[in-house]
Amino acid sequence: MTTTATSGAIDPRAMRGGGPRLALAAMIAAWSTWSVWLCARKFRYFLYDDVDLGIFTQAVDRLLHGTLFNSIRGMNWLGDHSSLNLFLLAPLHALFPSPLTLLTVQSLALALGAIPCYALARRELGDERLALYVAALYLAYPALGYVSLFEFHPESLAVAPLLAAFLALRTQRPRACLAWSAVSLLAREDVALVVLAMAAYAVLATRGRARRTGAGLAALAVASLAVSFLWLKPHLSSGEAEYGRMYAAWGNSAWDIAGSIVRQPLRALSALISTPGDPFDSRSKLEFLLHLMLPVAFLPLAGGPALLVAVPTLAEHLLSSRGQQHSIVFQYTALMIPAVFVATVLGLRRLSMRDGALARDRAAALLGVALATTLLSQLLFGPVAGRRILLSRGPIERVEPQPLDRALVLHRARMLARIPPDAPVVAGFEYLARLARRDSLHSLHHVVGGRFTYSTRAYPQPVGIVALVADLASPRLTPFLDDSSSVRLARLLALNGLLPVDTANDQLLFLQDATPLPLVTILPLSDSAATVRASFEQRLTLCDSRLWNDRSRAGGTLEFSTDWRRIAPLKESVLVRWQLLDADGAIVHQQIHHLGYLVAPPTAWPEDRVIREWYRLVLPDVLRPGRYTLAMQVGWRRGREATIARLDQPTPGRTDDVLTLGTFEIEATP
Repeated sequence: MTTTATSGAIDPRAMRGGGPRLALAAMIAAWSTWSVWLCARKFRYFLYDDVDLGIFTQAVDRLLHGTLFNSIRGMNWLGDHSSLNLFLLAPLHALFPSPLTLLTVQSLALALGAIPCYALARRELGDERLALYVAALYLAYPALGYVSLFEFHPESLAVAPLLAAFLALRTQRPRACLAWSAVSLLAREDVALVVLAMAAYAVLATRGRARRTGAGLAALAVASLAVSFLWLKPHLSSGEAEYGRMYAAWGNSAWDIAGSIVRQPLRALSALISTPGDPFDSRSKLEFLLHLMLPVAFLPLAGGPALLVAVPTLAEHLLSSRGQQHSIVFQYTALMIPAVFVATVLGLRRLSMRDGALARDRAAALLGVALATTLLSQLLFGPVAGRRILLSRGPIERVEPQPLDRALVLHRARMLARIPPDAPVVAGFEYLARLARRDSLHSLHHVVGGRFTYSTRAYPQPVGIVALVADLASPRLTPFLDDSSSVRLARLLALNGLLPVDTANDQLLFLQDATPLPLVTILPLSDSAATVRASFEQRLTLCDSRLWNDRSRAGGTLEFSTDWRRIAPLKESVLVRWQLLDADGAIVHQQIHHLGYLVAPPTAWPEDRVIREWYRLVLPDVLRPGRYTLAMQVGWRRGREATIARLDQPTPGRTDDVLTLGTFEIEATP
């Protein structure tokens, strides 16, 4: 393949003045506005439920204070990933100090990738109308939407520069190609894999000056790898990040891993589409490949060597043992998107050739098919309208707020308002980004897990902490829990003198030197001979329950207490599923709760003493006025496995081991 189009120069008859370019600008503005609005809504309702937005917000904020240490990650962030482009974002953050600044930049940067897509298609297809369709295809690509809506990641800022570098390579502008490649290499260390692959493409699949450009690209990539792996990581990391463990099946070092892949090519190829002994992950890998190709109607497969530029990054993710890297719902497709769309344009051009010239009617028909498959893909597995069809490993964050999210906003904001400015804090994922403009902020998952993220190194117990705020029943926290998590959490509270001062569901705020709210209390001995309302597998009994308010409103709270007694040793954690039933007995809301709030688990309760737990249940804002029943179902959790705890004397007429606790009224809102 050469760098010149066989159809010759652009046909002037296919150029339509400024109309297509204005349409392109309008599409970019519309997409970026849509993306920023969705991000802002996610942020408003605390739907950013992972660590990365908080990490990078704190990184750019601390840069303005002269430090590279990131307390959320627990290390110098350049020792984690070589995201040097954050230095360029720090001045903007100084003007607009908010996590929304990073999210806005990310949305705009991704949208601007439509410009080099348009320019490349205009050059290769010779028609601005067709080029506009390619730009629309790019903006409608499901993976692009997922990258935009999942946290913030510096590599997302490399998508447009990589597309621009490829455009410059195709148009034989070596300086522009090298400049855009250098910009993209600032995003992360593994961008070097893409640039190295581009260098190979330039040498093997082009001719003329583009081949000489390949040597420059290779030099840039090697220099980037040297800076990252010979300088930054050895000097700025002390075992807090051990990403090599994700490739332990291939070797213990980068050289071992590369050698294993070279010596066992068939095994490596097989690992791109399957995981032995894990049918779920094998399905996820096949879906991942489908999600890359279906939205562009498999046109990249006709794009020749250009698609191979994505192979090193594809292998980086699919050979990893971390399942998240096998799904488009995270950020991992960012560095593959440029190669996919370059190959799409070149594949479209190749399939549209007729008698040595490009047949624009055929190209338009193929683009129509691609736009249709993109729409279909959005409906099947897209980030907003998708039905999660052909998407086994789905998103871990919601884009659309649920009624409970809306009801919780005021409670979460109230808790945040009580935390002293700049005070050292331990926080759950959903709070990290909002608290990131302080120098001492720790993520709760490190505390309860006892280790740094993806590392075997023990996480030191934070001291000098003034506040803890988190959702202690968050499903995102569960993978980090083990048999010692409650001990670590209790030690954190004791060492720092933290007391519970506010609750809403399992959203808890602990502060120093405050009047505590009751959470879990041991009742006096005189109350220990309480009657038994229900017994669960002769290990745990519910002695009593009481609703402290029998009237509330939609979006309000229901406060109640439950009295328990452990009558046998427990090795499992105890889960409770609170259920709200309407007058017809239908479940209208459910809430999972760790009995004892992880702080005082039943495994640590004194045997044959009555333990009272208090709970404030937040009611969804869509409940209609009427009479409701509060019920519960108990379960045992060991590791990641949970089973229902069976009632020793089931409720007559029921087989679901659900126990009714009381009834209350939802009043009409004035």
